[in-house]
Amino acid sequence: MRKFLQSAVIAVSIVLFVMLAARFLRRDEGFVKNHDFYETDEAYDVIYLGSSHAVMGVLPMEIWNEYGITSFNLANSGQKLNGDYWILKNALEQKRPKLVVLDACLVTFDQKWEGSTVNFLHESLDPMPLTKTKIQAILDLIPRDMQIAFFWPFSLYHSRWESVNSDYFVSKVSYQKGAYENTDHMKPAVSSMQELATLERTQADRTETVGKEYLRRSIELCQELDVPIVLTMIPFYGSEEELRYVNSVYEIAEEYGIPFLNGLEENIVDPSCDFLDGTHLNSSGARKWSSWLGAYMRDNYQLADRRQDAAYAAWNEDYRNYRLYENMQLNSTKELYPYLMLLADSGFSSEIKVAAGSEIYSDDLFWKLLKNAGGIEKPVDSSVEQIFWVDNFKEGAGPAAEENAAVSSDAGADIEVTVYDSRTGECVSHTTFPGAAGT
Repeated sequence: MRKFLQSAVIAVSIVLFVMLAARFLRRDEGFVKNHDFYETDEAYDVIYLGSSHAVMGVLPMEIWNEYGITSFNLANSGQKLNGDYWILKNALEQKRPKLVVLDACLVTFDQKWEGSTVNFLHESLDPMPLTKTKIQAILDLIPRDMQIAFFWPFSLYHSRWESVNSDYFVSKVSYQKGAYENTDHMKPAVSSMQELATLERTQADRTETVGKEYLRRSIELCQELDVPIVLTMIPFYGSEEELRYVNSVYEIAEEYGIPFLNGLEENIVDPSCDFLDGTHLNSSGARKWSSWLGAYMRDNYQLADRRQDAAYAAWNEDYRNYRLYENMQLNSTKELYPYLMLLADSGFSSEIKVAAGSEIYSDDLFWKLLKNAGGIEKPVDSSVEQIFWVDNFKEGAGPAAEENAAVSSDAGADIEVTVYDSRTGECVSHTTFPGAAGT
């Protein structure tokens, strides 16, 4: 009996050790991103799906702040429409939203498997609970010789002990409700962009693809469950081939009698300052698209504004934490163009001083970014110091006198920026830049 008990204790200890090690060594990105969806009982009125276009382009906390709509972003980088289908199927088994928004960008994709996306698939699938649907997803999406790593991720991550450092002991939390806000701004890729390209809608590529197959399956799944679904095309620069596939989405949407919101045909973003590259929106562009999408959802679906609902007080607390994250992003940005791009945010109010005779007066992108942030136009007179305000202060708020006085001016700087929280008037950032373009 004693030997049996000893063996049982050893067996249980081994199992517990493996479970703890698996939890400790796992890739945390997907778990942190999707924690609120999979590991809480929170209900969401809207679920977003798609690839990196959507995970970077739809900001649920901005939509909450502006419209009071509760939503979650289950999109992921590299996520194709076959992955979207299984993520959606699993999501609808756990929660029943009032609307699904699916970005159809990768309708062109015609393979079930792409080896370069294996890490992204782990981010999407690892956090999912092990259900019949997850098993079906792995069997459908993953080659047989790689499936064990998805059924039992510890088999893949057990060798990560060498990478263990102090970061492993830091609790990671995201307040973005599944989104990934892209705070970069790359001048060479962005400033040269002009209008987004489109084709006549009759110029559609009707070739059947894996993407189209799973797009239809996602639509049919929602319709079977009586959950409204909207297709989108988040703005991007497409080749002629891609644009023909974009137009084919109109025909699929018409086939099922559902809306298709083609951002390429809407005047929503400014190509000169709202893109990270030709494919992804930056933070400024994502805010514009999210605001436009939020207005569409408010006007066309019965989605309650829950901002004043006491039962959703935690969302307001999450939004406050989200604003702290935005402040941190701003303060960690040391380059001029990304910093100015981040000012295109209704949560910030800004004072911008430009020294007399600064070289920045000849920098067109600088003035585009200031106009984007708050409608500031380039002055005619560059011989005197200019002071500009981006005033997004909420009613009754403004820069507190003591806060304003506490911010010391730097007479030697060409550009001096002071940023305030639009709700409280608190100074959240003060920085200076030289005036030479590209610094």
